[in-house]
Amino acid sequence: MPLQAAVDATRFHHQLPDAYLVRHDQREIPARTVRELQAMGYTVQANAWGNLGRIEAIRVDGETVQAASDVRGRGEARLVSP
Repeated sequence: MPLQAAVDATRFHHQLPDAYLVRHDQREIPARTVRELQAMGYTVQANAWGNLGRIEAIRVDGETVQAASDVRGRGEARLVSP
């Protein structure tokens, strides 16, 4: 998955005490994903308080460096050469 796509992807939140509740941010998720989670006994809900965090990411693969900034936030991705 491209780095920017990973940063932009829908986020999920799941923790006790609501062991069978999975919240997702305000982005659409595939109906198939919802059905599969429901088939496993989970309830799936959009997160009422909005987005689930912001991410800024850097990937280093050998000599290749990539940066990605979350469109949900105010960050900006830049690569600076010395």
